[in-house]
Amino acid sequence: SLVIAMGVFGVGMLWFHREWVRKSRRKIGGALAGMLVLLLIFQGPLITRLQHLSLTQRTLGTIEFIQSGNVPDRVSWWFSALAMVQEHPVLGYGLATFMDVYNVYRRADYRVPGDEQDTFAPESTHMEYLNVAATQGVVGLIFYLGLIGCWLVLVIRTIRNKENLLYVRITALSFLGAGLIYFIQAMMSFGVVGTLLPLYLMVGASAALYHITSDSRSQKDQFGVIEVEGMKLVGVGVVLGVMMVLCLWFTGRQVSAEWHLKKGQTFRAEQEVAKMLEHYEKATMAMPWMYVYWNAYGEGAFDFGTYDQVDIEILEALLEKSISGYENAYRLVNTQPYIPANLGLAYLAYSEVLEAKGAKIQAQSAREEGMNRYEEAVEVAVNNPRFVSTWAKLLLSVGREEEAREALLQVLAIRKPYQDTYYQLALLATNRKNYDEAREYIQKALQQMPGDEKVKALLQRIHEETK
Repeated sequence: SLVIAMGVFGVGMLWFHREWVRKSRRKIGGALAGMLVLLLIFQGPLITRLQHLSLTQRTLGTIEFIQSGNVPDRVSWWFSALAMVQEHPVLGYGLATFMDVYNVYRRADYRVPGDEQDTFAPESTHMEYLNVAATQGVVGLIFYLGLIGCWLVLVIRTIRNKENLLYVRITALSFLGAGLIYFIQAMMSFGVVGTLLPLYLMVGASAALYHITSDSRSQKDQFGVIEVEGMKLVGVGVVLGVMMVLCLWFTGRQVSAEWHLKKGQTFRAEQEVAKMLEHYEKATMAMPWMYVYWNAYGEGAFDFGTYDQVDIEILEALLEKSISGYENAYRLVNTQPYIPANLGLAYLAYSEVLEAKGAKIQAQSAREEGMNRYEEAVEVAVNNPRFVSTWAKLLLSVGREEEAREALLQVLAIRKPYQDTYYQLALLATNRKNYDEAREYIQKALQQMPGDEKVKALLQRIHEETK
């Protein structure tokens, strides 16, 4: 984007000074020829420096990743955004909601080295225009593109107005180059406060420059004056006052919630459980309608509610708090699979505590609730093998082997190989005395994990049972 913007600015400057360029064309040609000679002489060091640039290394890595048969992460996110637009085309899902709803539209072709994508949800599509369409709908996109179009018209009119002084036209050309840097870069990224603030200041300055220098009408005719006096002034003052109070109230609660969240995280690292829970609870009280605080409360309680060598009454109380936190988070947002997944695990841990206390009926109820919640997580976690794989192991833990086998096959349908899926399928086939299927999967497991001891042990078991 910077190169394109510099090119546009350079062409514009040459056009403004075209008479001088025409008269000095021989000198310019000689200078360009000299620069070309210098480039040829020093091409080796220059190429070496370019090769070691982080941007070059990242680009080469992306090319190798694509050549290996993978789809770049941004491209996968773009397709997910298009699917969101198809589902909610008019108004989208709402401001800043891409990460919250992404998992429902996750694609199997989203890959990064090391399978780290399974625990990651992007904050944005990394393409501003698709991000606006997905979160604000076609209506929002039209307004956004309309703003860009109006800005372009005003800047180009200022540049083309021959009655303007040269410095005015150059200033407008500078605004054009600056805007192009952002709007082209936004095709591969997205706006944040640090970039959007100067962008809108630049758009406003561009409009002001046009109205001051290029609009033939007087400023009184350009901008209508609205007289606000008497009761109108009082009404406007009341509305602005209420808005200010609401903004301060909301900001104060948000700051309080964030402060208590950070304090809770600090005490969690220091294993001060009571203080951690106190601050997490205060964070949820400050912002009860935001799921992240309830989720943090559930995570903290669950973390210490699964410790060994702790009084069973304490474990029970912590797991009850964990379940409460996760339930509230899940009630607010049902498109984040890790929330029902963790809720399910909390219920399962709670069932073990109840079992140890002898409350078998309550334990069975909690176990069923935990399995149901985790199954809901699998339904939300579209094209994510991580949750399906864990679901298969949970099914195995309760003896539902056929359902576990179906889940493991679902994992392979999403991605193959994945962790120890081949081994698990080979183990299931061996338990069912289906040795042909067991040999097929154990060979694939050996190719994937040639030095794994449990794979070797299962292979030995298959040999012994088929002698």
